[in-house]
Amino acid sequence: MEQKSVKRAAFLSMLLCCITCIADRWTKGWALSVWSCSFIIAPWLTFEGELNTGLAWSIGAHSSPWLRYLLVGISFTVLVACYVWLISSYLARKSFSQGLVWVVVGATSNLYDRLFWGGVIDFIVLHYGGYAWPTFNIADMMICYGALCLWYEGRRGLI
Repeated sequence: MEQKSVKRAAFLSMLLCCITCIADRWTKGWALSVWSCSFIIAPWLTFEGELNTGLAWSIGAHSSPWLRYLLVGISFTVLVACYVWLISSYLARKSFSQGLVWVVVGATSNLYDRLFWGGVIDFIVLHYGGYAWPTFNIADMMICYGALCLWYEGRRGLI
């Protein structure tokens, strides 16, 4: 019976990840269609399109054009390693890491952006007073949620 519940949890997690990934792709498409516009959604939330060619928080965005290729190569290598880890842990223990699934799906969406757009399409800006959080997207939220789940799973000895 436990095997059935693991399969069901894996299926539901993957389904939710797919729905979230579709939402990420759709919102990035929307952001591209209104690229030069800025939308104030709430006093603390704005949608503004930005192409992040660098690392997280646009670190290195204005450096060498080779950074794009380096980031694509590193992202692809890490994603392959994560896919191998995900599949091997499932085959070995008949369990899976929900956090790893979220990280992999979010990172795959951002890798797609790097390959086809030359950078990651970001558009969500949170701000308060004079401070603005760096621009991000739904895939970034998936990666952060997955990292939090991985931390939790590691603390509980689940992975």
